[in-house]
This record gives sequence, structure tokens and C-alpha cells, in this order.
Amino acid sequence: MIRKRTIIIVITILLLLAGILFYLQLGRQMDVSSSSGSGSDNHYELRVSVILNTLVVTDQQKCAEQIFEKCRDNSFHSVRFSYDIQIPHALSVTVYKNQKDAESGNSAFSFSYRQENQIDGTYNIVDNPEKFTLEMD
Repeated sequence: MIRKRTIIIVITILLLLAGILFYLQLGRQMDVSSSSGSGSDNHYELRVSVILNTLVVTDQQKCAEQIFEKCRDNSFHSVRFSYDIQIPHALSVTVYKNQKDAESGNSAFSFSYRQENQIDGTYNIVDNPEKFTLEMD
């Protein structure tokens, strides 16, 4: 009887731990912690800090592509970029796994999407994403 009860308690604890780990890795959405832009007459660059809210980053390139899509779609939860004023011609992103890492400046990785000719403002990230290349830092 005691052995059966112990097994049930251990299984319950393991299921709770698995649920907590699942939530911490996949249950929360990424979001922007800060953003700024700088530019000249024909070039505007958007700099963004993103908090992933995950424990582990398994594929940095795939994560960078997802962030780029969210920036293009303007679909972050707490931030809306002002693309009606000016659409960026370059994007630089610093990625943090969680809020604590962001506060301490401990980034997971950083990347940028740039055009071949970085000064020319011919293409922007919303209308011409195929003209941009990913540069992992």
C-alpha cells in the first residue's frame, strides 16, 4: 500500500515538473522589451531588443527568422511599430532568453537583416523581404 502511494506521488511530481518545464519553454510568447530607430533622408534602421521567454534557444537562425516575420507583420504583443511614418531599411535585433537576462545585459545572440547596399533606401523590410540577408553576430 505504501509502495503504491509512493509511486503515485512520484508520478504526480514528475508530471507537475514536466508541465512547468513545458510552460517555461513553450508556453510564453516572445515580446519586445525596447526599440529605437535612427536614420537619414533615405535610410532608416530599426533596433529592437526581444525577450524570448524560453529556457533554451535550440535554433538561432529559425528564431531570427520568426522575429523578422513578427517585425514585418508588426505582430508583437505589447509594441506596435510606426510603419506609417517610415518603414525600416535595416533591422538589428538583440535577443534575450528572459527578462532577467535583459536586465543584466546577458544576450543569447544578436542578428541583423540588411540590404546589400546598406545606404540605399530603395527596399524596406515590409514590402521587399527577399532583398534582405540575415547576418548573425
